[in-house]
Amino acid sequence: MIGTYPTTSAGKVDYAKLTISTFQPSIEVKNLTKKVRDDYGIGYEIMNRKFEEFNNLSLIDRMNVDQKAFNNYVQPKSQNPDAAWRWNGIRPITRNKLLSIAAHVIAVMLYPEIIAQNDQDETDKKAAEIMKYIMEWMVQNSDYDMSFLYGVIAALVNPVAYLEAEYVEAMQKVKIRQENGEIKEQEMIDEILSGFQANNIPADEIMIANPYEYYLQRQRFIIRKKWVDYDEAEAIYGEHENFKYVKPGIKCFYDNDMGTFYEQNYEGMNTLCEISIYKNRREDMEIPFVNGIYMGEADVENNSIKHRDYRGAPKYNLVKFGYHPIDEKRFYFYQSAAFEAFHDQQLADRTWRLFIDGTWLEVMSPLAIIGGKKIGSNVFFPGSTVNLPKDSNVLKLGPQRDLSAALNALKLTEQSMEDTLISKGLSGQTEDEQKTYSEVALAERNARINLGIFGETVAKAVEEFGELMIDIAINNLTVAHIQELTGGNVQMAYRSLLLPNQTEEGRNFTRKITFDATMINRKMTKEEVLKESYDIFNRNGGF
Repeated sequence: MIGTYPTTSAGKVDYAKLTISTFQPSIEVKNLTKKVRDDYGIGYEIMNRKFEEFNNLSLIDRMNVDQKAFNNYVQPKSQNPDAAWRWNGIRPITRNKLLSIAAHVIAVMLYPEIIAQNDQDETDKKAAEIMKYIMEWMVQNSDYDMSFLYGVIAALVNPVAYLEAEYVEAMQKVKIRQENGEIKEQEMIDEILSGFQANNIPADEIMIANPYEYYLQRQRFIIRKKWVDYDEAEAIYGEHENFKYVKPGIKCFYDNDMGTFYEQNYEGMNTLCEISIYKNRREDMEIPFVNGIYMGEADVENNSIKHRDYRGAPKYNLVKFGYHPIDEKRFYFYQSAAFEAFHDQQLADRTWRLFIDGTWLEVMSPLAIIGGKKIGSNVFFPGSTVNLPKDSNVLKLGPQRDLSAALNALKLTEQSMEDTLISKGLSGQTEDEQKTYSEVALAERNARINLGIFGETVAKAVEEFGELMIDIAINNLTVAHIQELTGGNVQMAYRSLLLPNQTEEGRNFTRKITFDATMINRKMTKEEVLKESYDIFNRNGGF
């Protein structure tokens, strides 16, 4: 979407060194691309801007630092022979604490709950009950559980975590043998890839308009960008008339002054393409680009947002959440648990290295030999013998080392991390030293408070994600679709949803939800509803 310009010795753009793209669309597409390019530049700048809230790091840099802490990153050994002996290992405190917090949060998996708007209205109660079963079916037939787990971990490690709700209708080609023995290729819905999807989106794949607008739905625009293999991009957009201009590893950007598209190489991306999907909720606009090339509708006015709420209004199909808020609902991002533990982790690592280095020096101290010959280090092993001249004096170099001081400092640092994150008691570990009841209670109280704040942000995200699921259910699962019959005839068919292993009043059964077009706008008395219920009950085998 954006490119870099070569310049002349006078500092002006050297257009002679730019490659003109074969993609030169209509003026309408050019104007739309310019608008998206300008917003892409805003989002890119925000993603790479240094924030005081991140300790003067950018979003990308903050993610890299905190992910290294979570993944127990160890710096390479020094190439300096005089320093190569030093211990460069770390204490895996941050990772252990964060995984323990994640285990506590998902100990009771959170699912969206449906409640009737008016619990005194029988119609509302029945509608809420049916929607509850539909959402249960969506959860069972998706990767919701694992997405929720990884979302919690992402929120603990990164400045923001995203969950995306999406409904996919993927097609696959199948070969069907005809009555005459011939093989005919036919397209049908891929049941494995199709349906409701709960996706984790990395924080560095979402660009926003305003870092000081807390609410995602109030962002003027969001841009989802990701790198995919060229074959995957072709599978998604290969039938678009503009895909013939897409080249792997080559980005296309629009220059407003010249009114021309130019090409540039992506360094190290020879087989990849960047898919960027621009969404503007207020303008009801959703436009995909591949390597900067327009993949939207032929009529640029028809690029509406795909996700609609129950009223048919556009909505971003994302929810965001994080570990702890940074300020009073002003800053968009959060402070991750890895960020909160960063300085204590640095201190613990440094103290641990000093302790290990000091232990090595204590066990194998450097020596000074006075009045004797030089002795190589290769003689220092058990049972070795060495002859020294008479009156030689061997002295241990270095000051007296107090290793207990390093251990005490390490314990204090780890205690600080317990107060910040989660105590050993809450995480199920046995305390390695005697503590008073009040000390243990205080540590657990602090940990529960921190978990409570995080739990609130997670619960809010689950609530918002449930609203997106309701939108998808209403707009996709409860509507009829065209079904082709034998002989080329078609009819409108409704989906049936099966919920196995249901338990009610001690009975196990499979619940079936069926939508029937004949029931639309039909008014029924209580007696008719009861009779219909018994008919359904009998059709399914009764008791």
